[in-house]
Amino acid sequence: MKFNKTGLFHSLQNIDFKYFLSVRFFATFAAQMTSTLMAWQVYKITHDPLALGLIGLFEVLPFISVTLFAGHYVDKFSRKKIIIFAAAILLLCTSSLAIFTSTGLISNLTHGIWLVYSINIVTGVARAFLYPGMTALRANIIRGPQMQNSIAWNVNVWYTAAIAGPALAGVLYDLIGIVASYWIAVICFSIAIFSVFKIKEPGIPEGNRAENIWQSLQEGIHFVFSRKIILGAITLDLFAVLFGGVVALLPVFASEVLKVNATGLGILRAAPFIGSLLSGLYLAARPLRKNVGIILLVSVGLFGLANLLFSLSSYLWLSAILIGLAGVFDNVSVFIRHTIMQMYVPDNMRGRVSAVEGIFISSSNELGSFESGFAAKIMGLIPSVIFGTSMTFLSVGLASKLSPELQKLDCSE
Repeated sequence: MKFNKTGLFHSLQNIDFKYFLSVRFFATFAAQMTSTLMAWQVYKITHDPLALGLIGLFEVLPFISVTLFAGHYVDKFSRKKIIIFAAAILLLCTSSLAIFTSTGLISNLTHGIWLVYSINIVTGVARAFLYPGMTALRANIIRGPQMQNSIAWNVNVWYTAAIAGPALAGVLYDLIGIVASYWIAVICFSIAIFSVFKIKEPGIPEGNRAENIWQSLQEGIHFVFSRKIILGAITLDLFAVLFGGVVALLPVFASEVLKVNATGLGILRAAPFIGSLLSGLYLAARPLRKNVGIILLVSVGLFGLANLLFSLSSYLWLSAILIGLAGVFDNVSVFIRHTIMQMYVPDNMRGRVSAVEGIFISSSNELGSFESGFAAKIMGLIPSVIFGTSMTFLSVGLASKLSPELQKLDCSE
């Protein structure tokens, strides 16, 4: 099958994909708004950084625990219905936060915070179903010539929502208060659910619904670990974020190295997202065709190099450019990983494989922040980044050695 059609908006000609992007944007936007409001609310009550850390912990643990089982059901039943179920749970969680806040229940320091954590646990379970469901449904909707363009737009929309959600949450909190802000997030979840209903599902994946769930999970895990090209791509992403990222340390760099105020920190925070969006727009217009595996390996290596040079910079403008470039290279690797997942995973395995991928990615994001802080405390700020980027370079070398198929990856056909 030749890729003979190109264009920045190629995949947007597909009406079902437009509705999918609506789901992606409004669900992500609402989730980011909710998490930002929740974090601010918890800190205002407790004034304890550990309480903030527990928000992420109580969400990621159920996500990791449940997502493999969720992947099994995504491969056996209607993906639309699973997404609607997960989004509806998230809507109920945000509604509960609005109601409990308006009635004063969360303001009680003894019980209110644990009420928030309980809602977080349910949120983690819902996310565990939403992630593989969305990944599998997108692959059902878009195939062939539009595939890479759709992947780029999927990532672009996610980044846009991930930036806009927290930013608007802060503005709305000051303008209309936290309760009304929560209800706006509820409205966004409602729009996402409505958009799911508008998608024409291509069909329920073929598979034996009576299959033993443990056998099904084992099959999904075995599939990932037996396909070196898939395992190599996921592992590269895992190690790059786990060791090579510096986002968690940006407040330290801003204060101690660059000597800038909160505005300078905001510039540093925004730079990688801007880089990711710019590279995403380029990839949407000009999808990668040749030497894709080599580009992946080089991109991860350049991601590490950009972060290393960032740690050595003492000028805000140079630091912003370098971490912006890290965002560019990170997005290229994400784009290629999604391409590999769509090209090499059969439809009746997408849920389980996406679930395994989700565990890798969630683990790298959460543990990466911990690793950055712990290494900086033990080694010092700059040495910790040098160590992390060295591990990133090592992961590139190991991936190219252990997965020669990855180097040969080509998307010309």
